[in-house]
Amino acid sequence: MRAMTLDDFARALKLRQQPLEWPYFRSLRDGTMSRQAFVTSQAQFSFAVSGFWKPMQALSARAPTSSMREMLLANVADELGRGDRAQSHEATFGRFLDALAAPRVKPGAAVLAFNAALSEVCERGEVPRALATLGMIEDLFASLSGEIGRAVVARSWLSAERLVHYRTHEALDDVHAEGFYAQLRDGFAAGGEVRTNIEAGLKLGAGAFEALYRGLAASQ
Repeated sequence: MRAMTLDDFARALKLRQQPLEWPYFRSLRDGTMSRQAFVTSQAQFSFAVSGFWKPMQALSARAPTSSMREMLLANVADELGRGDRAQSHEATFGRFLDALAAPRVKPGAAVLAFNAALSEVCERGEVPRALATLGMIEDLFASLSGEIGRAVVARSWLSAERLVHYRTHEALDDVHAEGFYAQLRDGFAAGGEVRTNIEAGLKLGAGAFEALYRGLAASQ
């Protein structure tokens, strides 16, 4: 029997999590989420978007290899627009919110807990665990970005041309997830404590992301 790989483990975890069945995505898909509830939830989500580069940068300072550090810093550069502030993820998401006429909000408990969990693991957790946490979040967001984009267009809340942020992330986050997983495959295959930390990180990433979206759904 073939040994389970990191990709097998991540795939199985996503199947168990069933993110498209989380209350947020069920209500978005079946039409029970109002436009106002969606817009308000996305205004909350903006605080996760604007802060996502910070734990990656913190982790890059702790990276044990130059290839890992370079991968993390390349992702941070993408998050910050690679020298063009208007193309930063915070700015593109801001344009998405502007197109929806989103209100100004303060960060709520769900997004604060999500950001705190990422900061904690990236600043003080084992490096493989932190990498796996970020990789799983990127992995999940790639597929969920497409789901959100399709729902927004299907319900005529925005045209496809005005999706901005989500159109980019459906493809980009697949690339980012692969960057994280590429750094982890050998350690996962080697087993032992490193594999245990990677498995824990993948679970943490999935759990933190689910908790964030459950919080967003509950706040509607």
